[in-house]
Amino acid sequence: MVEAEILPPGRQPLVRGLRGVVVHVHNVIEPWRDREEFPVGEFMTVRQWLDEQGIEEFEEPTICLFNGRALLREHWDGTWIGGGQWGGDVVQFVTLPQGGGGGGGGGSDAVRIVAMVAVIVASIYLGPEIAMAMGYAETGTAAAMATAAVATVGTVLVNAVLPPPKPNIPSFNWNGGNMPAPSPTYSLQGQGNQARLEQPIPEWFGRHMIYPDLAADPYQEYAGNEQYLFQIHCIGKGRYDIEAIRIEDSPIASFDEITYEVVPPGGTPTLFDVDVVTAPEVVGQELKGPNQLLQGDDGWVGPFVVNPADSVATEIGIDVVMARGLYYSNDSGGLSSKTVQWEIQARPIDADGFATGDGSW
Repeated sequence: MVEAEILPPGRQPLVRGLRGVVVHVHNVIEPWRDREEFPVGEFMTVRQWLDEQGIEEFEEPTICLFNGRALLREHWDGTWIGGGQWGGDVVQFVTLPQGGGGGGGGGSDAVRIVAMVAVIVASIYLGPEIAMAMGYAETGTAAAMATAAVATVGTVLVNAVLPPPKPNIPSFNWNGGNMPAPSPTYSLQGQGNQARLEQPIPEWFGRHMIYPDLAADPYQEYAGNEQYLFQIHCIGKGRYDIEAIRIEDSPIASFDEITYEVVPPGGTPTLFDVDVVTAPEVVGQELKGPNQLLQGDDGWVGPFVVNPADSVATEIGIDVVMARGLYYSNDSGGLSSKTVQWEIQARPIDADGFATGDGSW
C-alpha cells in the first residue's frame, strides 16, 4: 500500500508521522559535511525542542532559520514545529564562522602561518650547511649567525608575498577613505547627524534609537525674517517601522515650525529639492554701498562658481542678510525704514570651468 498527498509548491515530502526536522549546521562554508539532523515527531515549539536537548544557549554565535527564513530568539517560544497546514517544517541552526582569514579582526592566516613554519625549519637545516660551505664549523657562532640570516631573509620574503593583515582601524575621512567610517550608533564620538559620504549605508535589525546620516548636504534659505534649514536623512537600507521622531529628547510634534515627510525606498521627496549645491565661497561676502567705495573700486564682488563644472543649474538662489537691520536715525530721534538695491549677474561656464557668456542674463 502506497500513500500519497498533494503538496504545495516548495514543500518537500516528509515521512509520515514526523512533524519536521531540525538540522544543526556547524560549517556554513560546507553545510553538507558538518551537520546533524534530528527528526521531530511531536508537536512542540522551537524552544521546547532546545530544552529537550539541554541547550539553553549555543556556545558560538548561531542563527535559526525556520523554513528558510530567519527566526529571532524572541519568537522561539511561540513558533511550533509542524504547526502549519502541511507540516514538514525544517528548522536550521547555523553556526556562524569565527576568526581566521587574516582580515584584521584578530584571526589568523593559515597560508602565512605555514610559510613562516617552513622558514623556521629551513633556517635550522640550511644555517649549518651555509656555515660549512664558508669554511666554518657546523656548530658555533658562525652557524648560529647563518641560521639567523636565513630566518631573517625568509621572513622578509614571506612578508613581501603574504603581507601581514592590517589592523581594522576605522577611517574618519568623510570624503571617501579606503576603509569605511564607523556608524555613529556604536562609537564613543558625539552623537548627531553626519554626512558619511561614500560610506556604506547602514542596515538595522531590531529596535534602535539612531541619529540618521545625512543623505545630502543640508542647506539654508531665508524667507522674510526667518531662516529655514533643509535636511534629508537616510535611515538605512530597506523599510522600517518608525516608532517616534525626536529632536534630542523632545518629540518632533513639539516644534510647530518643522515640517517633515517619510520617503519610502524608491520614493521621491516632495517637500523641497534635494539636489541643491551651496557655494561656500559666497558665504560671508560683504557688499559695499556707493559711499563706502574706494577710488578705483566698482563695488562688484566675485565672480564665484555657483555649481560644479559640467553640471546644469535650473535655479540660483541668493540670500542677502542685513545683520544689524536696515534703518536710519531720523531728525526726531526715531528710526525710519531704509531701502537698498543691488545687482546680480550670472553667466554660464563650460566643462573646464571657463566662462562662456558676457554675464548679463
